[in-house]
Amino acid sequence: MRLDRDISSTADQALIKLRNELLSYPSPPADPRPDTRAVLVPMKLRVQDVTLSLFSTTTIFGTPRDITLAELAIESFYPADQESARYLTDRSAAGHLQERV
Repeated sequence: MRLDRDISSTADQALIKLRNELLSYPSPPADPRPDTRAVLVPMKLRVQDVTLSLFSTTTIFGTPRDITLAELAIESFYPADQESARYLTDRSAAGHLQERV
């Protein structure tokens, strides 16, 4: 947990007090099924005559002290199946894919 990391690096008493308060709030019981996995629902994207399956992940940077990083997030898309991976690899190798920012 980010709060625990900040406490371990700063020993800030205000953060310790905040963590203790948060831990005192009621919370739902833990899931009794430890083998439960998240379900991946791919995004389908039609490109000419090919349907690509992709999934995304979002990375958020920064800590509460890093105001300049507070809103920075990067979303990356990855192939969700072998056919999509092969298509993207082939197109990339042929120079047909360009990075867009």
